[in-house]
Amino acid sequence: QLSGSAEAELLATSFTYGRYLLASASRPGLPPATLQGLWNAQLEAPWSSNYTVNINLEMNHWAAGIAHVPAAAAALDQYVAMLRESGRETAHRLYGADGWVVHHNSDPWGYTDPVRGEPSWATWPMGGLWLERELTSLAGFSGRSAEEIARERFPAVREAVAFALGLLHESADGHLATFPSTSPENRWLTADGTAVSLTEGAGMDRWLLRENARQLLDAAALLDRTQDPVVQRAASALELVPGPRIGADGRALEWHRDGLEEAEPHHRHVSHLGFLYPGEDVPEPRHEQAAARALEARGDEASGWSLVWKAALWARLRRADRAQSPPELYLRPAEPADGTERSGLYPNLFSAHPPFQIDGNLGIVAALAECLLQSHRGEIELLPAVPPLLAEGSVRGLRARPGIAVDMAWKGGALTALTLRATGPGALGTHRVRCGEATVEVELTDRQPVEVPCPI
Repeated sequence: QLSGSAEAELLATSFTYGRYLLASASRPGLPPATLQGLWNAQLEAPWSSNYTVNINLEMNHWAAGIAHVPAAAAALDQYVAMLRESGRETAHRLYGADGWVVHHNSDPWGYTDPVRGEPSWATWPMGGLWLERELTSLAGFSGRSAEEIARERFPAVREAVAFALGLLHESADGHLATFPSTSPENRWLTADGTAVSLTEGAGMDRWLLRENARQLLDAAALLDRTQDPVVQRAASALELVPGPRIGADGRALEWHRDGLEEAEPHHRHVSHLGFLYPGEDVPEPRHEQAAARALEARGDEASGWSLVWKAALWARLRRADRAQSPPELYLRPAEPADGTERSGLYPNLFSAHPPFQIDGNLGIVAALAECLLQSHRGEIELLPAVPPLLAEGSVRGLRARPGIAVDMAWKGGALTALTLRATGPGALGTHRVRCGEATVEVELTDRQPVEVPCPI
């Protein structure tokens, strides 16, 4: 619940609506939510109502962990299991590589080959890494032990990393870089002004490879699998694959070198900033500053799903001042009186790309939750980025890692009530809770709710 203005109440409705749409469109036994959800009124829907794997399928399920829609996480897991089967053959046939691959577009039958089209989106082989990263992330909200999750996830992450290792080659600066590589769905300009797509070691590739490799190494340590050959290759590669790189203008680099001009400076994709969100590795302050500069350069105006991503990125930066604008744009009418089309909401509250794509509706749940609760830094952080639209309200049942249910209320951006509850054995123990500069240690000895005095 949010109060204080009609816009705040509509935002709260959008949160509840998004959870409902996710729960109804992503159910085990069915394919997970497509670009339009579950149903479509058109025989041939926009984008064939398929899965765009370079952002939309993942964004559809960002909320499944933090906003607790476990059946949606299970539906995604079931679908990715099918992609792995077909993706192994594709990886071997097209790349001569181990592991499995899916490109930017798939369908309910598990298509994993590239589709015909512009290389800026068609030539992108990193879908398996992104999906495995998402499934590992969702498992982290489950309340299960780290060892149990590691046993479940190790084989799949190992396969995804094995494929990515096959794409690496030594670049001119002595680092390892993926090739072929693109930054979906953007292009850069050559010296003669030609817009081109291909690069090596795009920023998105680097964060996906590094985070999956780190997850693989963590799981291997828990399972005593550090001598596994793929694990050892991943450990060696991790030292040679650069993390976020910063250009002379202070922005996080999207491409293979500094000084390249974007064909579309305000492009809707911010894939190279994924290390900040949805990534879970804690970036250095200089990398956070570089991400902020890149976001400022992109601007706020965007398609519906891109507004959601930008809101989540500003939340991760704890920038309540900048987390206000994307939700405001998300709430505006998508069909203004002058007859034009833009991002915003249609009268039935569907989110406009335009036209309608459900990822905005589902992604706004995750973005708002990230403003209220973060747990990727090893502590439970409450109200890290509360803009004026969210200044007064309450929430029940959010999930913090490693599986802690959070009920809280706040007024004027200040915490007024807090209850924590462990949802499984992996969440028992002592946890540090932060709100602003204040911290408190909370011990969860069983699965009963624990009321924490406020202010903490």
